[in-house]
Order: sequence, then C-alpha cells, then structure tokens
Amino acid sequence: RGFAALNVEYRRVGDGGGWSQTGDDVANAVDALRADGQRLAGSRLDLGHVVALGHSAGGQLAGWLASRRSAPVPMSGAVLQAGLLDLVQGADEGLGGGAVDEFLGGSPAQRPEAYAQASPIALLPFGIPSICVHGTADAVVPIDQSQRFVAAAQQAGDSADLRTFDGGHDELITVGTPAWDLCVDAVHRLTGT
Repeated sequence: RGFAALNVEYRRVGDGGGWSQTGDDVANAVDALRADGQRLAGSRLDLGHVVALGHSAGGQLAGWLASRRSAPVPMSGAVLQAGLLDLVQGADEGLGGGAVDEFLGGSPAQRPEAYAQASPIALLPFGIPSICVHGTADAVVPIDQSQRFVAAAQQAGDSADLRTFDGGHDELITVGTPAWDLCVDAVHRLTGT
C-alpha cells in the first residue's frame, strides 16, 4: 500500500517489561528511525508523516507515543485500535484480569504518577489528530474506552474521531476484514495519501 512499516517488539510484564521499560522500548525503536531507519531505507523515509498504530495494549503504547511532542521522531497522527486509553478506568474495571495494575506496578491509588505518565487520556492534548477504531461488541476492551478518549481529546482541542464496526476485538488486526479496512483508511487519512 506504499507505507514503510516498523513492527516494534517490547519487553512485556514478567520479562523485564512494565512501566516505564515498555515505553522506553517503543520510544527507542521509533526514535531509531532518524538514524538507523534512514540508513536502512536509503534515506527514503518521510519522518514528517509518522503514524502510530497499535491494538489493545498496543493502542495504549501508540497513544503514549503520540503524546511525545519533543521526541526525535514525533508522531503526526495515531490510529488506536480498540486501545486501552484510560488506564485508571481500565484498572478500576479489572480489564485484562488485573493486567493494568501489573503493567504499572500497582493500583491508581498506589502508583498515581505512573498512571499519569502512561495513560493516553491523561496526556491530552496530543496536538496531532487521532482516530480510534473499535468494535461495538468488543468484550475485551469496552468501546467506552475509545468513546471517552475521543470526547476528552475533542474537548482538549485535538482532532479526534471514532470509527466503529459491528464486531469484537480481533477483527482489527485481521487483514481483509472491514475492521482492518477502517484502520488502513485511517492511516491514509492521517498521512494525507
């Protein structure tokens, strides 16, 4: 489709990850595009049009990347696929069987600074556009995560949009589904292609 893509791996909880190590991993990978990425791509990367795209917990990481305004490689947009975008609400609801508390090293009451640093909704405004794509029948990450984020982003002055589809959590990452097509369209929109 004409996009250069960087698929970022990161340390996970139980394997050296958690906050802030996991954030450091994704930031370092993206920031490496400026030197190593350009070298590998023969200086053909357009670093003025870099869009973060992430699914579920990766949606939180993409949102966090989008909030980094003074980064060596700042994002120009973010596509958040069924993202966990309000970590306090996610922890309060026990999403992922307590995965939010585990990722941040405790509850919101125990680690308020970690939640403030990592939760995309707490980092608004981003100053760049974002598009949330979410299934109306998602039983893993409830659609109100995206609805609340878009409302808060718009209230903070950001351009934010919610695109929904009839379906659940995994169609977003299944190539060829209508949900995947919504995500591809969102990347096109945010890159101006």
